[in-house]
Amino acid sequence: MKSDRLFDGTLAAKFDRNIYDSYKGALRQHLLMRDLAEVLSTPQQVLDVGGGTGEMSACLAGLGHQVEMAEPAEKMLEQARARFTQTGVDVYCHQTRLQDLTGQYPLVLFHAVLEWLGEQQQGLASVMARVTPGGHLSLLFYNRHSIDFNHLIRGNFKHLERGKYGGHNSLTPHSPLWPEQVYGWLQDAGWTLKVQTGIRCFSDYFQKGEIAPDLATRIPWEEWVANREPYRSLARYIHVLAQKPV
Repeated sequence: MKSDRLFDGTLAAKFDRNIYDSYKGALRQHLLMRDLAEVLSTPQQVLDVGGGTGEMSACLAGLGHQVEMAEPAEKMLEQARARFTQTGVDVYCHQTRLQDLTGQYPLVLFHAVLEWLGEQQQGLASVMARVTPGGHLSLLFYNRHSIDFNHLIRGNFKHLERGKYGGHNSLTPHSPLWPEQVYGWLQDAGWTLKVQTGIRCFSDYFQKGEIAPDLATRIPWEEWVANREPYRSLARYIHVLAQKPV
């Protein structure tokens, strides 16, 4: 059985620096909040599974939602608690693996965790069980198509032949997912896919030395392609908002 990868030690600090201290985090947050706007229009009980350093939990708590965050990595949890104290929000957070979670919630967040699990379908099923009937799952996962396309346009054919992803102390996961497979897992369980959005459809493809547009310019263009094919299927991450059958 494959093991889960936890973000402790240097990976925790690297995650916050490389994601939320860059355009990557701003684009992710903007598009996720756009996708969740209708669901969040009324106060919700929210479970943030594998909430990391607490960026989404802090954001939703600041909007008046009742947020619980579960995170298995102690170092990430320390950073999250510091964030909650600094921003003055009330989030109940605890160190828990997803297999040990109980209860059900109208909205469950499962962002950038699935690609780090050893048993992905089983892990997703555990999280789906935490959603109340008629409730919503916000699922964000690393898209395998994006890595393969990145290798193709750079001529890294040996990487494709090896079929291996990530590396030691890398934020590129070892097990990125095919979107079609994830959609199938949800649909086979009777869930309705309400939103399918590409996160960072083009912003990661700029070559070194090229002048990339600023964030204010990128955001409307990322919005423009986020729900259009073929761009969505080449995005770094895919966000799915799925509703559980009643």
